[in-house]
Amino acid sequence: MKHLAYKPGNSLIHNIDPRGKVILFVLFVISATFTNIENILSVLLLVSGLLTIILATDIPILHYLRRFLKFYLMIFVVTVFLPFLNESNNVILTIGGVNIYEEGVLEFLNLNIKLSLILFSSITLISTTTFPNIVSALEEIRLPKVVTSVIYLTNRFIEILSVEAQRQYLAFQSRYIYLSPYSRLIILAKAMSMFFIRTIERSDRIYLGMIARGFNGQIPKATKLAWDDKDTIAVTIGLVFLLFVWIANG
Repeated sequence: MKHLAYKPGNSLIHNIDPRGKVILFVLFVISATFTNIENILSVLLLVSGLLTIILATDIPILHYLRRFLKFYLMIFVVTVFLPFLNESNNVILTIGGVNIYEEGVLEFLNLNIKLSLILFSSITLISTTTFPNIVSALEEIRLPKVVTSVIYLTNRFIEILSVEAQRQYLAFQSRYIYLSPYSRLIILAKAMSMFFIRTIERSDRIYLGMIARGFNGQIPKATKLAWDDKDTIAVTIGLVFLLFVWIANG
């Protein structure tokens, strides 16, 4: 299986046991979620810690930015109107008769800062750890096997559908390039219907193929995870750092 998000490497972050990375990732997400953005010190600690890890991966910054922007645009569109919709008494600016409220701005910053931290940490995890190893780590930390199986199969199914969607898009572009925008829209709608039908058919074939190969609900592990001293040191440093963040956050 080709892991589109994973970037092979031999950095310190790549070599940390996946279980340690998953544990620290979950704790980082919790810390970012409950951090008060008005506490500048705790926010700076989270940003500096995450930036240090990103630089330690030896992966180009552009890789992170490209993947971040794919998701952040959706976050921005959803939150961009918050400063205008929170009808409190604290108006900080008026533009063309439209009020911008202090509480709305704080909500906008709160969501964008926290979700950006979570996004960058997620990209770091999946860029330095193969997906099967992430699933194996989740199983090792006692996440129910039904849940890990669903996560694994969903990822696999999305990869297959992505290839299928690209194939249909190329076929559409090559055959209907000279049609009017309206005609192209009608044909695109029909193509989407066919895509969903083929999705159902493909899911049936995948399931029957798995059953034929003896699938019993257990996801085979690609590699056996091994914990050593460097993993203990890395996780300990991470825990101490997050403890400082919690202390700074009050």
